[in-house]
Amino acid sequence: MPAPPRPKPWFLVVRALIGLGALATVMGFAGTWGWSFELASHFRPQYALGLAVCAGLAALARRFGAAAVAAAAALVNLALLSPSWFGAPEATPGPQRLKLLIANVQLGNPDPARLVALVEAERPDVVGLLELGPDWADALDRPLAGLPHRRVLPRDDRFGIAVYSRRPIEVTPHEGDHTPVLWARVPLGDQAVNLAVVHVYPPMTPQLAGWRDEQLLAIAREAAARPEPTVVCGDLNATPWSPIFDRVLEVGGLADTRRGFGVQASWPSPLGPLGIPIDHCLTTAGLVAVDRRIGPALGSDHRPVIVTLARAAASP
Repeated sequence: MPAPPRPKPWFLVVRALIGLGALATVMGFAGTWGWSFELASHFRPQYALGLAVCAGLAALARRFGAAAVAAAAALVNLALLSPSWFGAPEATPGPQRLKLLIANVQLGNPDPARLVALVEAERPDVVGLLELGPDWADALDRPLAGLPHRRVLPRDDRFGIAVYSRRPIEVTPHEGDHTPVLWARVPLGDQAVNLAVVHVYPPMTPQLAGWRDEQLLAIAREAAARPEPTVVCGDLNATPWSPIFDRVLEVGGLADTRRGFGVQASWPSPLGPLGIPIDHCLTTAGLVAVDRRIGPALGSDHRPVIVTLARAAASP
């Protein structure tokens, strides 16, 4: 009986990629087991795309077993991605609107002009900025004069933060043991919503990941305790496929405004739609997203998130 043909050299690379992709897919389900497993949970779009390509290449090489493994792993990741397009909550928006623009502008970014141009084009009601250094705070003072109600806390590290608003707002900074958070009370019609602008630690080490989780859960508990509708937005340094993200939604009674609008990757900016969504806008009951988009590159490693919210109309 003749020996089966040896695989071509390029297929050996494909086979290795299938193995790595399938392993990472499984590891992502074990995010609560440890830091490295949680990191594996963040890259579901890349796994889905890479494994789908590998499945096609394996089929071309007539290695149908490998193709089946790659296709099955790709489908698992696609199933996890599907709520991004099909998971929008069923709620009827009321007439009042609140438009938010949230941007991590990246400390050291030399050009605030692109942000100013975006604000002028979009005319948001509220702008939340992260990684705001003293140079940007000074440079934006006059160009954002149309947003006169503000609280600006620039810093020389990556945790400067600011809120600019067209509407009168009451702002309370929360420093605590972690990174600063700005809580703002913003009018929406004849009532108000609470807005938390957040930038938590990146999960670069197990300790930083733990601090991130502690702060996100504290913010979620605060959101759940507030009697008015609440919005939590900013750089959460977690994707929707991370176990901490699910826990934050559960604890805070929060919904992800991204659902129904697509993956909406925001980082790293040069990858555009091939990146991952770590900049978020979450809402408690009573609010619904009527529009949500990722803005253009601003010279930062993040792209801005632009969300228009409305109160959910009362059921007849």
